[in-house]
Amino acid sequence: MEQQKPRILVLSSAESTHPDRMELNDQFIADLRQRIGDTVELEWHNYHDICMEFQTGSIMAYLRSSGVHLKDFDFVYFKSYFRYSEFAGAIATYLDAQDTPYVCSELRGHIALSKLTQFARMAVAGLPIAKTLYMLSDGFAESYDKVAENLGIPFIFKASDGSTGEQNYRINDQAEFRVAIAECPGVTFVAQSFIQNDSDLRVLIVDKKIQLVIKRQRKDDSTHLNNTSQGADAYLVPIDELSPKDQEISLRAAEVMGRETAGVDLLFESGTGDPYILEVNASPQIASGAFMKEKLDIYSNYFKNVLK
Repeated sequence: MEQQKPRILVLSSAESTHPDRMELNDQFIADLRQRIGDTVELEWHNYHDICMEFQTGSIMAYLRSSGVHLKDFDFVYFKSYFRYSEFAGAIATYLDAQDTPYVCSELRGHIALSKLTQFARMAVAGLPIAKTLYMLSDGFAESYDKVAENLGIPFIFKASDGSTGEQNYRINDQAEFRVAIAECPGVTFVAQSFIQNDSDLRVLIVDKKIQLVIKRQRKDDSTHLNNTSQGADAYLVPIDELSPKDQEISLRAAEVMGRETAGVDLLFESGTGDPYILEVNASPQIASGAFMKEKLDIYSNYFKNVLK
C-alpha cells in the first residue's frame, strides 16, 4: 500500500477581486512544488473557502470547495491573516484542539474581538452553546440550503461583532436571508440554531465573582430579542436563584475568555431549561443600561479594594 504524502495547507488573504494576488499565490505554490518535489502535497486556499461549525464540545473547520477538514492536513501555514485575524484566531483554536501544528503561534494569543473566537474557545472548553456556522458573507450568500438543513428553520443570523440586538435576525425563509445580507454589506455574520425562549440573563462578573444577575424579558414574541435596548424589561434576580451549575457555567465562560470582569449572557430553552451561552461581554454596559445604582455600588467597591 502506497504511503500517503504529508499535506501542507497554505492560508492566504488573497481574494478573487485581486486576480494578481491570486496569481502570485499560485506561482508561489508552483515554485515550492518545483523545489520540494513530489514528497509533499502543497495547496493554498483563502478564507472565503473555509466554513467553521461549533456546538457544545465540538468544533470543525473544513474547505467549502472540497469538504476536506483542516485537521486532515499535517501542517497549516498562515501566510497572511491580519485582514482576517479573528477568523484566523478561531481556526488556530480548532487546530490546537486537533493537535495539528501551524505557524504562526502568535494566533494563540489573539484577543477575541467578536463572538466568533468566543464560540471557538467555548466549544473547545465544552461550554453550552447553540449550534453555530461561520463563513464569510459571500459563502453565506451561496449556502442558504446548507445553513437551513444544518440549523433548521427558523435560525438566527447575527453580526459576529454586533451588540444591543443590532443586525440580529430570525430567519424564516430564503427571502429573509437575502434581505439580511443585503441590508448589511461588509458585515460578518454567524448563523445559529434558534433556541425557543422568552427571556435571558445577564450575569455580571466582577473580580471573578458573580455580583449581579439581571433578567431581560421581551414584552411579546413579535421579536426574538431580549435586549433592553430593543424594549425588553429588566428585573434583578437574587444570585442564589441562579443554580450552582449555571453559576459555574458563567464563571467558567469568563475564565475561558480571560475576563475577570464580564457580562455573561445566558439563555434557557423553553421546556427543557437547558442553558446556552450567547456571549461573554468584555464591556458589559456598566456605565449605562438598567440598574445603574447597583452597578455603580459594585464597581466603586471593586476600585476601592483592587489595590489593597
